[in-house]
Amino acid sequence: MTLRLVGAAAAFSGTSNFPFAAEENAGVGITVGQQFEVAIDCYQNSNGTGTQVYGGSTFVTINADGTYTANQTLTQGPQSVNLALTANPNPATSGQSVTLTATASVSGATGTVTFQNNGTVIGSPVALSGGTASTPFTAPTVTTASTVNLTATYTPSGSFTAGTGGTLALPVNPAPANSGTIPLAVAVPQAGSFTLTVDSTDLVTLNATGLTATGATTPITVVDSRNSYPGWSVSGQDGAWTGTGTAAGGTFSGNQLGWTPTDTALAQGATLGSPVTAGSPGLGSAAPLASAPHGLGNGFGTTTLGANLSLAIPATAPAGPYTSGLTITAVTSN
Repeated sequence: MTLRLVGAAAAFSGTSNFPFAAEENAGVGITVGQQFEVAIDCYQNSNGTGTQVYGGSTFVTINADGTYTANQTLTQGPQSVNLALTANPNPATSGQSVTLTATASVSGATGTVTFQNNGTVIGSPVALSGGTASTPFTAPTVTTASTVNLTATYTPSGSFTAGTGGTLALPVNPAPANSGTIPLAVAVPQAGSFTLTVDSTDLVTLNATGLTATGATTPITVVDSRNSYPGWSVSGQDGAWTGTGTAAGGTFSGNQLGWTPTDTALAQGATLGSPVTAGSPGLGSAAPLASAPHGLGNGFGTTTLGANLSLAIPATAPAGPYTSGLTITAVTSN
């Protein structure tokens, strides 16, 4: 014999228990040891209507103690999901912002919806939430009444399959003839400032090993907030080294100092200068530390610079302490 139970598909996720006693009271005539087939039909709606989402059966044997044995577990099959596409407002006006909404035939469906305008994808895929997915859309600019062909395509996830997609022919009307556009213009004034900050208080002492001494400058900060973006350049030049104390009277050129420019922050378009070798050519003449050329955005913001220093001490320099001054200069235009 064949027994048939019709109900909502969600009721049969996992193992389904059939009320045999109820069927037996109805005159089905179940007997111990008899094997019979239980067929399960699952529909989209709880009243047994709509799309069938599962159809299957299992063979059941009634045991003497009243229990029963089934040869397989009935589980819910994949549900087919159809989409309906709507637009608000509908019809739309030329250039107007429109909200497109795709509504799934199964409220609990998971997955994404891709919207298209005449075959061109609108934005990114939108996840279904509560059975709907929405995206903004700008109606095309038209001078005569036209129609936009919109579609919504479902990409399933989980136990769902794609059914029919949503389609909509959206009328788009031109802007009312009694409207006009007022031309506007503005001259944006120059604004902002430029500053160079050099630590002239802390003494940088170079560590000497033989006839070579090394060290690093303190931070050198350039802040440019000008909206004219004229660019800037920063350079350095070392003065003569003068002996004091036991080296009093001793002196040698600033060309004996060299550097390798460094940074911890560079503004857009800014670049570091090339290394300068101690003694050849040396920093006795000005050398670039960093620069930013004229151009939109170049040099704008904060740039933090520095340099690793190397001093080539002449073999003829009398022993003792020496001092010098490394001058940092910024050049810019307004």
